Amino acid sequence: MMKKYAPFFYFAACFFLMNSCAKPFDAPPANDTLTLNANTTIRQLKLLHVKNNFERITDDLIVSGIVIANDQSGNWYKQIIIQDETGGITVRMDGNNLFNNYPVGRKIAVKAKGLYLGDYGGVIQLGAGIDNSDPNNPSLIPLPTSLFDKYVLKGSLNNQVIPRLVNINTLSANLQDTLQSTLIQLADVEFAVNELDKTYADAVGKQAANLTIKNCSGNSIILRTSGYADFASNKIPAGNGNLVAVFAIFGTTKQLLIRDTSDVHFQNARCGNSTVSKISIAAVRNSYKGTAYTYQEDKFINGIVISDATAGNISENEVILQEDSNMPGILLQLNTGHGFKMGDSVTVQLNQAMLTKENNIL
Repeated sequence: MMKKYAPFFYFAACFFLMNSCAKPFDAPPANDTLTLNANTTIRQLKLLHVKNNFERITDDLIVSGIVIANDQSGNWYKQIIIQDETGGITVRMDGNNLFNNYPVGRKIAVKAKGLYLGDYGGVIQLGAGIDNSDPNNPSLIPLPTSLFDKYVLKGSLNNQVIPRLVNINTLSANLQDTLQSTLIQLADVEFAVNELDKTYADAVGKQAANLTIKNCSGNSIILRTSGYADFASNKIPAGNGNLVAVFAIFGTTKQLLIRDTSDVHFQNARCGNSTVSKISIAAVRNSYKGTAYTYQEDKFINGIVISDATAGNISENEVILQEDSNMPGILLQLNTGHGFKMGDSVTVQLNQAMLTKENNIL
């Protein structure tokens, strides 16, 4: 049984880089095992919720799922998202660095008895109670740190959730859309052309940003990024490709959230082979004719970082990219230090960037 509660209601200073990297973290203990089996599904649990209400769960319900998103990059705050074969749900948890104990890929079980269901903008959540400090806008209270181990049991690590390949038109703003809070993939999509000079969010003012993702048929959806995300200041990529994200809604607005920029694989030519197009690093090198050259074309290159500034064998404001192991790479000169690591995939927008040779290095 459950009780319902109605509410009271940003080579040279001109380069723009996009980083696709996975941030390191301390490995959590791997010896935790689940001692409880799920007796209901996430889908069944979510069906107990009515929009704008709060429901206290009084039955001994247990759901199990795999963590698909957490607070590691800063794009989520005090919450993790878990997914089973039937759906996904947000679990509000009043702690920082949750990713240390609840990394993506960890299986967990949630003992739901005594917890509450609610929703934020239509995204169904689990929490510890109801905050009525604002009678006109009640909200879920996150689970206190002291109760984490009582309600959230840690299981095996490195489990995989394969993103479901969907079309933009498949997604809806329905409260009970089974894709809500799950990992999805969109193919052949890109940022709208008017967005291409932007960053993912406002890292200085710590303001979130909504950017438009479009497919080649003109259908669109919002990509929302927190100003606190560690990739907020990164320039968005100009190409086309695949996007992995967690699907959410806010009111009637369908939106996507990425874990970090490794979820964005925009390395192909844009829809209709528009003027913003990819060229090879080899082509960039071949275009050098002995004098400095500033690009005016809307082109971009992709490459993998093969340098390591932390080893001290390269300046902290330099990065070496290589597109193919059989071809020479190119050196990027930045205006500041950076966080790029060996193996990161990087996209460089060339418009207004200067190609030159220093110490016989392009």
